Amino acid sequence: MTSSTGLAALEARLAYELACLQLPAPRWTPRREREGENVVDVAIVGAGMAGLALAAALVQRGVSVVAYDEAPAGLRAWKPCAARSSSPGLRSASRR
Repeated sequence: MTSSTGLAALEARLAYELACLQLPAPRWTPRREREGENVVDVAIVGAGMAGLALAAALVQRGVSVVAYDEAPAGLRAWKPCAARSSSPGLRSASRR
């Protein structure tokens, strides 16, 4: 790998290092379909911080994932809140 500067060089290095790590990993289960739709390997119920972290970790390992959440699409899972929080400034949208 040659040494150079700039965004193109950083992108090339990132691509090289991800290829060395084999990320994203290739699928390790065969693709399956049912009634013309893809079947996922794992369904995660709850797309909060833990659910999204789990989904990201599984996708990096070649697992097909879908995450479901009760919040409407586009609603932020975490929003600023000064009161009633163990972490000042953060509050889960699921707490009422």
